[in-house]
Amino acid sequence: MIIRNSKLPTPLTVIAIVLICSCVIGVFLLNDLMRDKRYDAEFVVFIVIMLIIHTVVAIAVLSRRRWGLFLFKGYLYVLLLALPIGTYIALRILRYIKHDEIDNLYT
Repeated sequence: MIIRNSKLPTPLTVIAIVLICSCVIGVFLLNDLMRDKRYDAEFVVFIVIMLIIHTVVAIAVLSRRRWGLFLFKGYLYVLLLALPIGTYIALRILRYIKHDEIDNLYT
């Protein structure tokens, strides 16, 4: 399938929306963690870093720039290490990107 219009395909839009929703949920989690003193500062820093990474990757997917595609693919290759669900999701998305020639959309 060759994509000729400039619109971002629906699966990539859904991925970006899911990443943004995970950031919103993470903010609520972070709010609860800041109130509870049982959690270490390292865990809070980890949550903040993950929020930043997910936000940047969502912006990268929506940007339709070449750097966004490279960042998104890098994120997917790291997601391959999250056995078994992350591996399955990452493989499916990487195959979709390769099979449907999504590379042509990113300039």
